[in-house]
Amino acid sequence: MREPHRDDNTDPLAAQTNDPKLGVHVLSEFAFCPRAGLCLYEQDEQYEERAQKPDASYLHIHERNELERALKAYSVEFWGWLLSGVTGTLVCGTVAIVSGYGLFWLGAAVVSLITFSAAIDRLGWAWRASVHLNTWIAAQPRMPDADSPEIEEMSWCDLRAAGFEPLDVRAANVYEPWAFGGRPWKVLEYGDLRIPVFRYPRKWKGLFPQHFVRMTGHSMLLEKTTEYRSPYGVILRSDSLTATIVPTTERSVESFTRALLDAREAIKAAREINRFPPVPSGGEFCIECPWGKPEPYRRGKAFLRHTTVLESKIVKTARGKRFHCHCGDRFGWVPPHTAVEKLGLRE
Repeated sequence: MREPHRDDNTDPLAAQTNDPKLGVHVLSEFAFCPRAGLCLYEQDEQYEERAQKPDASYLHIHERNELERALKAYSVEFWGWLLSGVTGTLVCGTVAIVSGYGLFWLGAAVVSLITFSAAIDRLGWAWRASVHLNTWIAAQPRMPDADSPEIEEMSWCDLRAAGFEPLDVRAANVYEPWAFGGRPWKVLEYGDLRIPVFRYPRKWKGLFPQHFVRMTGHSMLLEKTTEYRSPYGVILRSDSLTATIVPTTERSVESFTRALLDAREAIKAAREINRFPPVPSGGEFCIECPWGKPEPYRRGKAFLRHTTVLESKIVKTARGKRFHCHCGDRFGWVPPHTAVEKLGLRE
């Protein structure tokens, strides 16, 4: 395990007067692609991270008590809809028999369809909740090796069973000498450990360089701004109970340092001489990047660079429908996003 950081007079990350304030989220975007990082930075977010809705179910699977409440609620709703459906069907059927009006049979069918569909939906949610709850019940205490440089995967439930308690983070951790800050989703507390947790909001595709920069940034901030150790971070998948343990190593610290210094230079170059990062080589970063995803062009709706409206870089389909994207407007080009080819967009 690396040694705790120590301040000295030769700190390579010490911010100069004209250095921009940066947050962990923005820095991770720079590590992914400097153009994406610049687009995000120019939204004036600084230390705050965008609130993102996970591409997961409505279940709060990462807290056992939330799952227990959800299971109880869905079970009550299931029986409520089932009994309502049976009662409604019987009433309509009885009225149809007594009155002789066939229309009531149609009413009985409609009531049955609606109520039983709702009941099946609630049963499905209750089943999902019970599956996740069983994982919590079967959890076995397991501690990550704080001295290991290896990436680990483990159950979030096992981690919590080992005694880690999650703390809500209401404000960003800011280290002023670096003009750098960030707010993780949660911080796990255990003895002298404070472990940052990032909840990955989309479909998991594995670890990339930006994830190491993100988790190392959060860990270093915790060590700089508190008296606790933070030898690793946790990436939690929004749609499962799998947690990835990302250790802070000499290599990840080097990556973080390089990313922070490069991001500062890119921002100052864009701000002072209007020079921006080159086109990413190969285009593999662009194919699914949200900054390069084409959106229908509408007059009056434009992307901004801080408070300045960007001139739209418009591309068209064969039928003349117009599209643009944030990265395209910012840098005056057409990013090779998969949707560009799919829509057949041309300048």
